[in-house]
Amino acid sequence: MTNVCDLFLIAVLIISLFRNEDKNVSRVELGMWELWRVKTSSFAGLNYPEEESRVLIAGAPLDATNSFHPGTRFAPEYIRRVSESLELYSYLLDMPIQNKKFHDIGDLFPAGMDVKRSVEIINDFISSESIPKNKKTVILGGEHTVTLGSLPLLMKNTLLIVFDAHADLRDTYLGEKYSHATVIRRISENIPSESIILIGSRAIDAEEMDYIKKHKIRLFTSRYINTYGAGQVVNRLKEELEGYTKVYLSVDIDVLDPAFAPGVGTPEPLGLDIYTLFTLLKSILESKEVIGIDIVETNPLVDKGYQTSSIAAKIILEYLAFQG
Repeated sequence: MTNVCDLFLIAVLIISLFRNEDKNVSRVELGMWELWRVKTSSFAGLNYPEEESRVLIAGAPLDATNSFHPGTRFAPEYIRRVSESLELYSYLLDMPIQNKKFHDIGDLFPAGMDVKRSVEIINDFISSESIPKNKKTVILGGEHTVTLGSLPLLMKNTLLIVFDAHADLRDTYLGEKYSHATVIRRISENIPSESIILIGSRAIDAEEMDYIKKHKIRLFTSRYINTYGAGQVVNRLKEELEGYTKVYLSVDIDVLDPAFAPGVGTPEPLGLDIYTLFTLLKSILESKEVIGIDIVETNPLVDKGYQTSSIAAKIILEYLAFQG
């Protein structure tokens, strides 16, 4: 039976869809948001002082260009709530992780924000907070477009590894240049395209495949992974990681098969299983310095028993486990 919280969120979504929202939220409104956001839950129910923390966590509830199921605006708060019920224990390292300090600043902007302004705010946060203070960054999306805001972390000898059912390499989608279906294309126009790896993709159109080949983007489809196994891909990833000092991870939760992650904006069958995903994540986390990670496209409105939100929270916990 749908609980009261779920009904409330559905009502909020319906109202927001029919409301005549001003997409250009003013600086005054953002100032008020700065005062309110401290009321959001903190990840895992903890929040260490910023000066003591190695990692900054921020929510980015962008939900503007989803083309199937809207609802990613609720993901940051759901991921935080579910994280409170998870043990602070790393499956990948087989050890407790209570001593990993992080600071959750809350959400960077309110739901309903314009796409470009949302990306600018994430960019400003990383440029003014994460990089100058030498902090690792965790972004809780929101739709995949939020990854574009992490460009400042991708500019210096950094490998971008994207886990995603889709390539997100269209030039435009439904008339939009900035969209969850074009985000990796926009990023590739700002960094060397050969420094991008796509993992788990299985929904790629002809335009995107031509772009992948022309621009030498490395691709490990879900079919390749399921055929040759995680071990083969781990060995290939180790080769690909050579020559890079840093890695940024973007995890679109729909990289998983819908049997494991039903709560996504655009589900795609024949995806990865959860053990394969975590095996591949482990190989990356233990090989290189991962300076940041975003978790995107979780949609609580179509989730089953918080299943997808809990996986997203677990990914963040495992990332924290590897941080010194």
